[in-house]
Amino acid sequence: MFAGIIQKKAAVLSVEKRGGSLAVRIPKPRGWRLKTGESISINGVCSTVRKQMSDSFEVEYMPATLKTTTMKSLKKGSVLNLERSLLLKDAVDGHFVQGHVDVKGEVISVAHNGSRTITISVPSDALKLMVPWGSVTIDGVSLTIQAVTKKTFTVALISHTLGETNLGQLKKGDEVNIETDMIARYLAHLTKK
Repeated sequence: MFAGIIQKKAAVLSVEKRGGSLAVRIPKPRGWRLKTGESISINGVCSTVRKQMSDSFEVEYMPATLKTTTMKSLKKGSVLNLERSLLLKDAVDGHFVQGHVDVKGEVISVAHNGSRTITISVPSDALKLMVPWGSVTIDGVSLTIQAVTKKTFTVALISHTLGETNLGQLKKGDEVNIETDMIARYLAHLTKK
């Protein structure tokens, strides 16, 4: 379980195809003591530390994850958002995030109007779970939805978010990982007829 509050950014060191899976090596952030088997949110994808080196760690993505997320497009130098799992004593400054990506979204526009406003297109099933002022996770970052249309939703990013995450690099046409609000998902499932 995560909160969608990014703790570190890191650039991919290497990407290696292994059969249908993908192994990704990432530098270990300063001060992080990781354990093999630990869960880390990487661009919003709950990832397991598979292997550790003194200055880096490796995660592996299976074919189902590569199909549902943007991880198959990772390459050396790609900047990633990292968040360690919540501990029971931690404050939840964002919202509860599972790291289970629902869909990929496409950036439709990026506007600079006091803050940075990003509009993203997602499938209609995901849009049904979004409401203005509700929560959404984009590449692991907990954000508040500003507006929802029939095909898109919009978020506004403050300077802190732009500086501390990789969302400041987004441009029209980029794909992002989207996780809808967990409570909205459960309510939609429970009220299905």
